[in-house]
Amino acid sequence: ASLQRGVAVRSLNRSGPPKTSPAHLAAPLSQVEWVSGDIFDKAAREEAMSDVDAVISCVGAFGSNSFMSRICGDATIEAVQTAK
Repeated sequence: ASLQRGVAVRSLNRSGPPKTSPAHLAAPLSQVEWVSGDIFDKAAREEAMSDVDAVISCVGAFGSNSFMSRICGDATIEAVQTAK
């Protein structure tokens, strides 16, 4: 929806842009600025969140309680603190 409204979209993720995508998503995904990095890397977060008006977090994981706490809790908290 954001891309359709002309909003610039930047994604911080571990692998960068998708290697393949369904044909109907190829054009919209080509408009995304892909930043490859780790959510726990402060420099990567700062780069991804520089000069933005909003942050939407899709950070999440499944696994042991400690793993989920680290990813779903700690990573989200660090992302929010960087976004302030």
